[in-house]
Amino acid sequence: MRTDVNSRVSVCQFSTYRWSFHEDVVRYATHGFDSIGVWRRKIDDYGAPAAIDLLYESKMTVSSVHWAGGFTGDGQSFSDSIEDAIESIQLASQLNATCLIIHPGSRNGHTTSNAFRLFNSALSILVPIAADYGVKLALEPMLNHQAAAWTFMESLDHSLEFMEKFPAQNLGWVFDTYHFGFDAELFERLDDLVQRLEIVQLADRDLLIEKTYKSRQGNVSYRKPLGEGQVPIEAWLSKLQRLGYAGGYELEVHGSAVDGVDYHSLLDSFANYFSPASINALLDPQPRKIIAQ
Repeated sequence: MRTDVNSRVSVCQFSTYRWSFHEDVVRYATHGFDSIGVWRRKIDDYGAPAAIDLLYESKMTVSSVHWAGGFTGDGQSFSDSIEDAIESIQLASQLNATCLIIHPGSRNGHTTSNAFRLFNSALSILVPIAADYGVKLALEPMLNHQAAAWTFMESLDHSLEFMEKFPAQNLGWVFDTYHFGFDAELFERLDDLVQRLEIVQLADRDLLIEKTYKSRQGNVSYRKPLGEGQVPIEAWLSKLQRLGYAGGYELEVHGSAVDGVDYHSLLDSFANYFSPASINALLDPQPRKIIAQ
């Protein structure tokens, strides 16, 4: 049954990994969503012109495009990664996407200073191009020990400090509650960072189960549906609301914890989480305590 959902809420296509692009668009709409975080691989499989037409016909907006990056040589040359990123910018423009998410790339044998140099060179090329296309780039910080394949940056501060090299109207950042939902320091600093915040990705996290699981499986993503872990989602939502954040919230739940999940149930739970009937409670001005990790 369709549930009306806050218009600022979307679903990343990673969350329904097994569905096709067409299934995602049709079924997200059926569950009450009118915004989607698109995955370029699914668009490539479906065909970009057909995907653009389907989104237009479905009146589905695009909250983000995933992703461009790998500028440190992750399986391709620097020039190839730049060309790929330009294609991503063009796609994001065609989709009228809110932002294109950027992942710098792994350390890949570079010194840290050289990796930063390569990333700075990449964005020095791409930021003006994205501006010409009217596309906002959004850098996604991650916990390095869990995301070494995606970013060489070893801390949240590295990402946030690097971001300051470029104009705020061209480069923002992504806040992911899976990676930083327990970060008490970030919670206190959010006042100074919210102006550049482009999108909030939502996933819960069960630290106790995750610790047990990772002792057997290693460092893998263990994202949980909202309400199934200890991340104080409501506290973050409340603070963001008080600070005047007007951007979107995007569900990104995938990985080992949800391998066998029923996607319809997942979408229903997310839609109910952000339904008009519950949104006021979620934005309660009295946040739960943030636990430092």
